[in-house]
Amino acid sequence: GDSLDAKLEYWKRRLNYDPFGKYGAVRHEGQIKAHTQFHDKKVKLVVIRAGKRAGKSTAMTAEGAFVLDRGGRVWVASATLELCKPIFNALWRLAVESGHLRVAHKDRAKMRIDFVGGGFLKAVSWGETLDNIEAEPADLVLGDEFQKAIPEVVDLLMARTMDTDGKLMLSGSEQESSAI
Repeated sequence: GDSLDAKLEYWKRRLNYDPFGKYGAVRHEGQIKAHTQFHDKKVKLVVIRAGKRAGKSTAMTAEGAFVLDRGGRVWVASATLELCKPIFNALWRLAVESGHLRVAHKDRAKMRIDFVGGGFLKAVSWGETLDNIEAEPADLVLGDEFQKAIPEVVDLLMARTMDTDGKLMLSGSEQESSAI
């Protein structure tokens, strides 16, 4: 895998994102903890619990962009597709609208992009039925607003990353009741 320093260079160059303050931006301690844990090869699940506007979605988008840029398979998951939009739309802009990645197929209505080389970005909702969490493997699952989740959802999403030795990054707001 890539070193954390390589990720930092990528994030700064590609996303103008600097959670560690290495380039003079304000340090964000919560994002530093999340990225440091996420970088640990032994860690398969990272949970970010923080208040609203604390940078949870920004941190998850940065990890997602990095995985997509290397041909990875990324899911954005939440209780509804509407709740997937902040992260999905940010990654859509980075990948599709910027022209940075070569798109094989895209469907904005179904919230899925397939890239040349086999990587993809898709949004899934577990709120209506757990059947939406299909068996397609993922290198990274970004679970947003997971304070609304039941533990079975976390288990199912973790299973999607088992074959790829992937990771799960979940976020939730501390202001609401939480399963994570």
